[in-house]
Amino acid sequence: EDCYDFLVRAHQLLQPRFYTEIGVEYGNSLRLADCPALGIDPAPQLTAPLDPRHKISLTTSDDFFMLTDAASQLQPIDLSYIDGMHQIEFALKDFMHMERYCHAGSVVIVDDIYPAHALQGERIRQSRYWTGDVWKIIKVLENVRPDLILLPLDTSPTGSLLVLGLDPQNNALWEKFDIMLDWCINLMVETPNEIVQRTKRFDPLDPLIAHIFKLIRQGRETGTEVETLARI
Repeated sequence: EDCYDFLVRAHQLLQPRFYTEIGVEYGNSLRLADCPALGIDPAPQLTAPLDPRHKISLTTSDDFFMLTDAASQLQPIDLSYIDGMHQIEFALKDFMHMERYCHAGSVVIVDDIYPAHALQGERIRQSRYWTGDVWKIIKVLENVRPDLILLPLDTSPTGSLLVLGLDPQNNALWEKFDIMLDWCINLMVETPNEIVQRTKRFDPLDPLIAHIFKLIRQGRETGTEVETLARI
């Protein structure tokens, strides 16, 4: 399933009350939100007007979260889509910042976790189509945040990581950021075959994924997010 079509279904099934994304580009994914939404992008190239409920911060994600007070005004995030700079330090920081405004019933989707070949997954761009080393976020979260539910999805063209069980009070990534970044950059230097071949993927069209989204929405609406995560 195309990553855009998957995001369409995610909105339909989750019906988020507030949506955020990093990396707006043409605004196509931001326009999917039938709710208040925020996009963060220093140079979007919008091709059509946005819903009045949709806002864009014309900043980098670092500047938005670190140098402005706008983040303090954010509503609790139900659904977030991360498709920013394709290097692990940016993807990881984007996730860490977004989680601060999430809750147990939130869903985060990280794009570009599956390069088509090893060169496409290099830190420094060497191919026309480039995912960078965003794929490393899977290993980081597996090692530092075993409390999270990670579902790597075989979306086209470059995969999506579905993350559940967000906990804004968890500081493990913040405390180990420098160590993990050193590990990612200096030791995880080759794109592993399991990433290129997508050996641990979930099919986004598997009924299980839609069922999980329905459970999350029900848990959010009934105030039973924690119990819902246990069921998932």
